[in-house]
Amino acid sequence: MTQQWKIGGLILAFIVIAGLGIAVQRIGQPATPVVPAFSIPSTTPVTSGTPATPSKPSGQGGQSSASLASSTAPSLNRKVSITADLPLDAKQILTKKITDLQALIAKDYNDYAAWMNLAISYKMAGDYEGAKQIWIYENTVHPGESISLHNLGSLYQNEYKNYPVAEDYYLQAMNADVTKSVNYLALFDLYRYNYKQDTTAAVDILKTGISRVSGTSVIDLYAALALYYEGKGDAASAITYYTEARDAAKTAGNTALAAQFDASIEALK
Repeated sequence: MTQQWKIGGLILAFIVIAGLGIAVQRIGQPATPVVPAFSIPSTTPVTSGTPATPSKPSGQGGQSSASLASSTAPSLNRKVSITADLPLDAKQILTKKITDLQALIAKDYNDYAAWMNLAISYKMAGDYEGAKQIWIYENTVHPGESISLHNLGSLYQNEYKNYPVAEDYYLQAMNADVTKSVNYLALFDLYRYNYKQDTTAAVDILKTGISRVSGTSVIDLYAALALYYEGKGDAASAITYYTEARDAAKTAGNTALAAQFDASIEALK
């Protein structure tokens, strides 16, 4: 297993937003997710269990939130061209899901979950432009909504290969919620494998996240930094951060995860 896939597995474990099916595909991630070196326990929260859906805005210039949403929303009559390499049954399932979601949204333009599911369905179908329009729209209606910003970063990193724009969206997502570890991990992934690789940006962003993230989420940042140093052949630094990850896991009461970190520490001695 490569270092990139191991880090990708850590990141993937934290991108699934409860109830919305939002998943960001990491660089180098195979179709069947690779089990990371340190499986993140199911008790570890992603965003306190549910996405932080912003309050419905009161509107601008006297508009209600409903009228603002309907007037700025992407067209629900979009003709989606599903990528040719998907199996026929998958195409049929996606087509029905997209149709059902469009009908649901037509009844309530403020249905945040339906919009986000539609965006993911578009992305799965290979309609990246359709997904992008929805995520941009969500930030028009809910300024600073971090989930859409994160997914825009992923889209520009993994599909469009436009790394400066991906960085900008990830930074916006990070600033929208500085306590969410997934945004630091995404930026680390971008810097580690795609962009600014001749700088200390990858290490710096993880250390920034460690200074801001608390609770069980910080374990991922420690682990990612340990894996990074291990891949660089810096055993001493890797042990330092595996130790931090182990101690945080113990504090969280996750003895199984702590034992995995202990095993990695012993292997490096």
